[in-house]
Amino acid sequence: MYPPAAIPRAEKFAAEVKRELEGPVLRQSRRRALLMAARGMGIGRFEANLIIAAVQHHCMSGHPVGSKQAESGVTWARLAPFAVVLVVQAAIAWGAWRVLFG
Repeated sequence: MYPPAAIPRAEKFAAEVKRELEGPVLRQSRRRALLMAARGMGIGRFEANLIIAAVQHHCMSGHPVGSKQAESGVTWARLAPFAVVLVVQAAIAWGAWRVLFG
């Protein structure tokens, strides 16, 4: 678990990353500058790269960082394949039941 002070730093860094993006693209020179800024904020290189990747991912998905859609992680589009498998398995089980005990 992160200490409470780390969360505002990460949010501030994420906002900086978002300002530096050109669409979904972050130029290498800007990435290096952001990594140096992160170090100055007390954010390690690994965590900074994770934050950069998360911001880029959310920008490409069309959901702004911090939106309910972006935070929930579970959407109907993600659940649809599981629902289809569940329905097919239920139909197979029902058919087997009818054949064996019907």
